[in-house]
Amino acid sequence: MGLINIKHFREFNNKRFRRYSLTIFILFFGFLFSWWIGKKIDQKMREILLNETQMVSGAVNINRIKSLYGSESDLLSPDYLRLKEQLSLIRYSNKKIRFIYIMGRRNNGQVFFYADSEPLGSKDESPAGQIYDEVTADELEVFDKTIPKSFGPFKNRWGTWVSAQVPIIDPKTQTLIAVLGIDYDSKNWYFEVFKQAVLPSGLALLAISFLVLLLILRQRNTEIRYHQNALLESENRYHRLFADSPDAYLVIKNGIITDCNRATELMLNGSRSQIIGLSPDQLSPKFQPDGILSSIAAKEKMFIAKSVEFYSFEWVHRRFNDEDFWVEVTLRNSIENNEPVFLLTWRDITERKKNEELLKKERYRLANIIEGTNVGTWEWNVQTGETVFNERWAQMIGYTLEEISPVSIETWVKFAHPDDIKKSGELLEKHFAGETDFYEFESRMLHKKGEWVWVFDRGKVASWTIDGKPLMMMGTHQDITGRKRIEEEQKAILETTHDGFFIADSNACILSVNKAFCDMLGYTKEELLKLKISDIEAIEEPADVEMRVQKLKKYGFDRFQTKHVRKDGSLLDIEISVSMLKEYDRKLVAFARDISERLRTERALQDANTRLSLATKAGKIGVWDYDVVENRLVWDDQMYALYGISSNTFSGVYEAWRSGLHPDDLERGDHEIDLAIKGERDFNTEFRVLWPDGSIHYIRAIAVVIRDSDGKALRMVGTNWDITEQKEYHQKLIAAKEQAEAASKAKSEFLANMSHEIRTPLNGVIGFTDLLKNTPLSPVQLQYVNNANISGHTLLGVINDILDFSKIEAGMMFLEMIKVDMYELLENSIDIVKYAAGQKKLELLLNIDSSMPRFAVFDPIRLKQVFANLLGNAIKFTDNGEVELKIVYEKISENKGKFMFSVRDTGIGISESQKDKLFKAFSQADSSTTRKFGGTGLGLIISEMIVQKMNSHIYIESKQGEGSLFYFDVITDTEYGDKLAYSSFEKIHNALIIDDNENNRLILQHMLENWQINCELCDNGYSALKLLESAKLFDIVICDYNMPYMDGLETISIIRQKLNLTAEQQPIILLHSLSDDAELHRKCEELGILYRLTKPVKSNDLFSYLSQIHNHGQDKIKTAFVNGEKSFVPENYKKSVKILIAEDLSMNMLMIKALLNKIIPDAILIEVTNGFDAVKKTAELMPDLIFMDVQMPEMDGLEATIEIRNLEEKNHLHIPIIALTAGAFKEEQDKCLTAGMDDFLTKPVEPTKIKTILNKYLTRPDHKSSSDHFNKITLMDRFHDEDFVLSMITLALADFPEKMKELENEFNQKDYEGIRRISHQFKGACLNMGCQGMTEILKEIEIMSTSNVDYSMINEKYKALKIEWEYVKKEMDDMVCI
Repeated sequence: MGLINIKHFREFNNKRFRRYSLTIFILFFGFLFSWWIGKKIDQKMREILLNETQMVSGAVNINRIKSLYGSESDLLSPDYLRLKEQLSLIRYSNKKIRFIYIMGRRNNGQVFFYADSEPLGSKDESPAGQIYDEVTADELEVFDKTIPKSFGPFKNRWGTWVSAQVPIIDPKTQTLIAVLGIDYDSKNWYFEVFKQAVLPSGLALLAISFLVLLLILRQRNTEIRYHQNALLESENRYHRLFADSPDAYLVIKNGIITDCNRATELMLNGSRSQIIGLSPDQLSPKFQPDGILSSIAAKEKMFIAKSVEFYSFEWVHRRFNDEDFWVEVTLRNSIENNEPVFLLTWRDITERKKNEELLKKERYRLANIIEGTNVGTWEWNVQTGETVFNERWAQMIGYTLEEISPVSIETWVKFAHPDDIKKSGELLEKHFAGETDFYEFESRMLHKKGEWVWVFDRGKVASWTIDGKPLMMMGTHQDITGRKRIEEEQKAILETTHDGFFIADSNACILSVNKAFCDMLGYTKEELLKLKISDIEAIEEPADVEMRVQKLKKYGFDRFQTKHVRKDGSLLDIEISVSMLKEYDRKLVAFARDISERLRTERALQDANTRLSLATKAGKIGVWDYDVVENRLVWDDQMYALYGISSNTFSGVYEAWRSGLHPDDLERGDHEIDLAIKGERDFNTEFRVLWPDGSIHYIRAIAVVIRDSDGKALRMVGTNWDITEQKEYHQKLIAAKEQAEAASKAKSEFLANMSHEIRTPLNGVIGFTDLLKNTPLSPVQLQYVNNANISGHTLLGVINDILDFSKIEAGMMFLEMIKVDMYELLENSIDIVKYAAGQKKLELLLNIDSSMPRFAVFDPIRLKQVFANLLGNAIKFTDNGEVELKIVYEKISENKGKFMFSVRDTGIGISESQKDKLFKAFSQADSSTTRKFGGTGLGLIISEMIVQKMNSHIYIESKQGEGSLFYFDVITDTEYGDKLAYSSFEKIHNALIIDDNENNRLILQHMLENWQINCELCDNGYSALKLLESAKLFDIVICDYNMPYMDGLETISIIRQKLNLTAEQQPIILLHSLSDDAELHRKCEELGILYRLTKPVKSNDLFSYLSQIHNHGQDKIKTAFVNGEKSFVPENYKKSVKILIAEDLSMNMLMIKALLNKIIPDAILIEVTNGFDAVKKTAELMPDLIFMDVQMPEMDGLEATIEIRNLEEKNHLHIPIIALTAGAFKEEQDKCLTAGMDDFLTKPVEPTKIKTILNKYLTRPDHKSSSDHFNKITLMDRFHDEDFVLSMITLALADFPEKMKELENEFNQKDYEGIRRISHQFKGACLNMGCQGMTEILKEIEIMSTSNVDYSMINEKYKALKIEWEYVKKEMDDMVCI
């Protein structure tokens, strides 16, 4: 209640200082005590470790150490091995010990290791004699002073540890022999120190806290007495201050005002006599703002104040002149003569309440503005790259925030235009360097639809690191695509206007000009962009120039007359209207008008508004000037025309403009004007105006805000122009787009229907001709049937090409990028065209880069389609020579690389003029080509479109008459994986390759040399015979069949008969094409040629043959044919299989039945002609497989499938259902799978397709179970020859037990390196044989042996391997017996 005496205040503060100082001293003493306790405990723990180490050193046999030399010669010493064994036993007896070692020091001061506790040969072992280069001064002190010491804790790749080292002393001579060290695991070292120190430290801190509490209580009592004295003193002053206080005071007893001071009279605008005797509610309006009666509210406040010492609240009082005002009331409760007395303090807060209300409205308005701006926001940690985007940021590029998560700065880089990234970096560096207040940049970003959108990116560094680097940066993204389009429109307008227009930077360098300005001065655009404004402006008085600059800086706009110098030196009178855009680096935007003629006739009459009106009339641009302060709006004549009114109906105020706006645009118009005035956004918008006749017109509006030196808005000057025609044109474009999309959809539906209608009869043509070829026919009949079959397949190819082209053209073709085995894909691609190449006697080469990874991410179907087209074309247009598929790989990173694919031929070639036609739909290089070779001309364009989807392009190099080269490259993700294990051959050291094709010889040579086999090359049979006649034998001879002068069979015949070299003496592999006839096979048997490979040679096939020759020799090998030389049909079908066929067309039914009877003669075939019967028969007979036509009467195939699936749920069964459909579109196939079908066959149905389905869905139970251990089907898919597969199984049964025995020996010796080596070799062999279970276990053993895990864990894996081998051996034995 009173004022505190300065003297007492200082005394009070001095006491407080002494109290705080004492508290700090006691706390500091407690901290030192805790530190001392921790130090002692740490020393005690180290002493324990040193004692343990001393005990270990005592257990070590000193004589063994003395017998060692400390060099590699000790490795074979029994004392060394016993010493290592002793150290190892000690180590494993104590889990805390990580490492034990014994060190010595040579005369030259080098420290070396005698022995350690690690296993022999392990990567952590320090072998005898190894120099310890990392010895520290503390460790040398153990040698010098022979005192034990401990070091650490240290942290490295082995963990956290403490090292203890003690000297080993010879008891006889008392000299140092060695130093023994132990590394102890100490990951919890400091925790143990803390745990042991916490009790004594806690007790000490508790005692200190008690002392501090006593001091505080004592000081508190002193303060209470001090305040009591001060209160008495202040009460004496209160009465003197009450009357003269600037604050309003009132005294209330029994609810009535009994006293007040002068400030109260002034606040209420009344006298003391008027106030005394009234109640507080009588000085208030009837109701308070919350709606409660003032009399009731006043009693509530009094009641509350009785229970507390101080009570503050806000209240509305009323002056005697009936003016309401807000006060902050503070009630102080006291007792006088046993009656409550209240002292009220008033503080006028009317102004504050007004400000609060304004602030509340402003916040509400700003919240709406932020939501209305619809901007994206971003936060960026510059140091870590972490980012936070809002949902609108993602929406601008067509995504949801979830779709692009997780986000980082790389997310922005991913979507940013490549040309903008560098410029953005430069602007960021300028902002980081403090050269710019904000980072501002207009950039392009890639929308989900594939188009570029423009965004205005604006941000600022919000925080910095300690060393001054930018840390957090925040900003916004604003979609300015519309504005950019408008700018283009404006640019077009400015280019067509008669007035000159130019933009200059703050240094007056010209940045942009229009054509009119160039014509005006006689310069070209390029010449003007090299000049400054001063270069074209006539010399003026410096004072005039300075005045003009100051006016621009102050108002941001100026209009003046000047003279410009033409290129020819003549002067031109110019009127300049210039604006300074402060928000765009103070750029100057100016209109220049030639006023020479006007100055001669009307120089004294024209004012600024008339000049501006003439400047904009030609462009139909209205100009307006809005005085923000006075609410006065001035329009030129064009503005009245734009709004469809006359000047006499326009009142010239803001509301007059607003009344012409379309009702739906009113709120937005107000909002954007408000934002522009506040400087939060440029006024650059469009809106609709409603003319008096009811017509609606679209208006584009741009304006600049002119401000005073304080930044307050004074005027808005802007332009309007009519964009109604542009809007109508845009709407027409949208309608045209929708019409085009509808037409595209109709075309797709037409193609789908036509595909179905054509494929249905084509199914019969191809199917029945396939069946007819296998019946007895005369040569002429067989030729007719073959022609019909080939024509059917040709027509099918045409249909597929047209459908593919339609899909790509409609944007409906998508790549399914998956991990692909590249070796398998390339070999399969070559297999597609093998037969065609063989028919034309062409060399077909597959040249694979040895560095190519095994796996890569591609769409395998589409990539094979490209290869098939390029290879097919190469073979089609090549009559002799060779066709090569070559792959070159370039590594980019560990998991990414570039594949360069090329197809080369020696065909007819293509002229330069014909190349342009290659990638056009339905066209070929030469019309005569179509007549001679056939084709739609779609193949290459489809391939090009597919490659483009891989972000590449097909290139061509060709010379007419010499051949062609088609190539493209693709960058994609890769994985090296486990390549098939190839090892060298001990019995095969040299080979002879006989082939007339040089490229094929080089490819074979490369393969063999990778297996350490030396090669000699011959290009014909004569040179080979000459070489063999010199009594030089080779471990293997590889001979091509098709060679000039002397073919392969003739060459081999001479080797066998004239040179008397038998098959056992000289093994020979014959290379030939698929098209070679049966006569070849007969002659091979006569000549004892046991090995035959089709070209191009695959490395797997060649390696398999060489393995047989290497392991068993000629006499133990069955004849093994590879790559389809024997037709093979897997015998994995159940003999009594039931197959239901649902097909409404009798022709298709007959064909499918015939194909199935040929493949599975004993199968039971059930025929139905509609979906209803299919459901009924399925319920009765429960077939093993169903072929279901999609389009059938009564109930179609999709509905029937749904019904059958419902039946299966009751019976807990699943019957494979295969769709028969003529619809080749993916949508049709998706419908089949969605309905519940397992697979689909696209008509026409071919035997190979049916065999694939039967193999997939009708396997015997015993085969199914065996696939978990040993899968014969995998080998058959690779080699296509049952005899050969059986020979491989026989070899595995002989070799695998040997490998198991070798692995067992390594396990018995606990040799980790040996285990790893044998596991790696064995794993490759298991992978080649399809033993997936053994492969996985061996892979784990290899990894564990490399990591040096506990022996018991790796031994468990070996036990599992032995069990798995028993399963595999049993299944292999069963296969051989069968």
